[in-house]
Amino acid sequence: MTKLALALLFPCCALAAPFAYVSNEGSGSLSVIDTATDTVVDTLQTGGKPRGAAAGGDGHWLYVSDQPNNRLILVDLKERKASGAIALGVSPEGVGRSADGRWIAAASEQSNSVSFIDTRLQREAFTVKVKGENPEHAIFSPDGRTVYVSAEDGDTLEVIDFERRAQIAQIKVGARPRGIGFLPDGSRAYVAAENADTLFVIDAKAHAVLARIAAGKRSNGIAIHPDGTRVYVSNGGEASVS
Repeated sequence: MTKLALALLFPCCALAAPFAYVSNEGSGSLSVIDTATDTVVDTLQTGGKPRGAAAGGDGHWLYVSDQPNNRLILVDLKERKASGAIALGVSPEGVGRSADGRWIAAASEQSNSVSFIDTRLQREAFTVKVKGENPEHAIFSPDGRTVYVSAEDGDTLEVIDFERRAQIAQIKVGARPRGIGFLPDGSRAYVAAENADTLFVIDAKAHAVLARIAAGKRSNGIAIHPDGTRVYVSNGGEASVS
């Protein structure tokens, strides 16, 4: 199974070669998948309701949001067990990682905020409130200077300047924006609007909508090909990929 397929099939999936880690909300666990054989090789108990997940840059730690308990679970991948937690806002969802692995961004829906975790210190460094309601995903640009946040109930994309630690723009997109992806060069971003069945193309410098592309029903997850030539969108309403 390719990294692209994993990203589309399992939005709550994190990759730390040679394994992928998939959150299981109902059982409070993580499935460990060997990406060479596409088989589940272990199950890690986290408790709670694990949602978003991102691996640290050194491959030692996995950061998993626990929605009902308002925390970020720290999973030691070498020991394969939960090893501590960091308090977050109310109802945390998506978790993103900076390209250098230094920072983790966790979006909390009911707090309308994004928490930034310093992985060197394993603690929250700061929190940014966003204007849009119900932020779900928080994704770093490739250069780490900007974080895009999809606000499901606001139908907007919130733009955070990382150095300024503040929201600097808001982009109106379609109904219920979900997954976000950047081109490798950071020039454009793509956001899937689930209730609009549309992929929005964003100028990541001007923070403005460039184009709208029809997707399938309930477009959700996004994966970008490493060479930047293709964007893949999972369509939950019709079990397809655009």
